[in-house]
Amino acid sequence: MNISKEQGLLIAYGGRPYIPPREVHKDFFAHIGFNAFKASGVRCELPFPIFRLSDSRKSEYFVSVRELAKAIADKEEKAKSEYRKFRS
Repeated sequence: MNISKEQGLLIAYGGRPYIPPREVHKDFFAHIGFNAFKASGVRCELPFPIFRLSDSRKSEYFVSVRELAKAIADKEEKAKSEYRKFRS
């Protein structure tokens, strides 16, 4: 069975299409502090957007599993390309 990155992430995150940044941080960005990670997202410095569902400053941020999967695929493709250049 061949599943996409998006499907794999959906399975990993219990079928939720939008997940809190804290979970993404824990799984992929634990090498930096959470506040720095979240601030990077607010400044659009992450390879995927984070967003709020309301305009309230107290509302929670979310990450789209689809956008996270795209970002992972892009980074993987770049790494593969660099690897192929190195190996040839």
